[in-house]
Amino acid sequence: IPTWGLWELRDSALLTASSDRARMSSACLESAPAVVCASASWQREGFATLDATLEDFEGDRLIGPDRAGWSLSGRASGTVSAELAPDRSLVAEGDLALSDGQLGYPSRTGARAAQHQDTEFAFEVDGDGARTAFRSVVTEASGGAANLLGELDFPGFQPLIDSIPSQAVQGSVRASVVNLGALDALLQDVDSIGGDLSVDVTVSGTIGQPGLVGDARLTEGHANVPQLGLQLREIELTAQGRGLDGVEVTGRLRSGTGVLTVSGDLPTIPSDDTPAVLQLTGSRIEAVDLPEVEVWVSPDLEVTLTPDAIRVEGEIGVPVARVELSEIPASAVRPSRDVVFVDDTSSVAQRARTVRLNVRTTLGDSVSFQGFGFSAKPRGSVLATCLLY
Repeated sequence: IPTWGLWELRDSALLTASSDRARMSSACLESAPAVVCASASWQREGFATLDATLEDFEGDRLIGPDRAGWSLSGRASGTVSAELAPDRSLVAEGDLALSDGQLGYPSRTGARAAQHQDTEFAFEVDGDGARTAFRSVVTEASGGAANLLGELDFPGFQPLIDSIPSQAVQGSVRASVVNLGALDALLQDVDSIGGDLSVDVTVSGTIGQPGLVGDARLTEGHANVPQLGLQLREIELTAQGRGLDGVEVTGRLRSGTGVLTVSGDLPTIPSDDTPAVLQLTGSRIEAVDLPEVEVWVSPDLEVTLTPDAIRVEGEIGVPVARVELSEIPASAVRPSRDVVFVDDTSSVAQRARTVRLNVRTTLGDSVSFQGFGFSAKPRGSVLATCLLY
């Protein structure tokens, strides 16, 4: 297995088979120090059993070789036991635990590490349905900490018989994250991330149409966007679950002296008939703050999201914009016609959603351009109406 190493049969295993039944005694594959063992049986009438164990599976194998700078110490161990009846009803239970260790990950300031502990997952299936439970605790030397705890029940669920989308679900998910600084490693264009996140949600409804009651809150958030010279402060976001009616979102952030507010309604599963709708409004928000470019904006936008499209409508005021260029930015220089891109992954066919714009941009009185012996104070407005694929 390329990402999990070479596995070899540790000892010979007995396999017996006939036209109406088959049985395999415990067969163990080993890739030191990891060992996985399994025994199974089958009968023509429809009975089948499986018992399997996993021991000392190293955490680094879960990361894989392609994640440069990432590491995971600790070893995973678990068990699975299952019985299938002729009517396809299933009785099963299993568990997986990762022993305490360290999660290493890259960041702009160098390698970082966090301690993980009490990471466990368990499930059970019987005549009353299916149940799962999971938990994990992660702490970082800088003061960051994350706690995750969840339980989900699927009353009366039989995975080999029932229709999964219509299956009832109930349970809870609770999480808390103190100091979001670890996100620096995941977001390439944003750094100095901070804030606290709490989640306390109960789940109901069905798998195909779940309902969420409770809330998720981000408080005291902050982040920098170096490429634009921005310092985003006072980031607050609340997502309030309203059961089958979806999630109500409200939030705000400050950039410069301006405040951007966000509000909207998000169905748990957006569709063409029930899209997600967000309102973005604000006044004199710093959008760019670089030595050669300064831009403030006052947006009044409505963003509509469906599985296949994003629609953006409204107005953007630009009360302040100053552009002073002494040379053409590198990003504005077209490549030579002799340049050929091989295996370009940004093809149009790979765009996840189409984007439809109907946005008017209006320039204010404090808009100026200067560069290359030319200066101007443009005025007026531009209506952008287009469809991007």
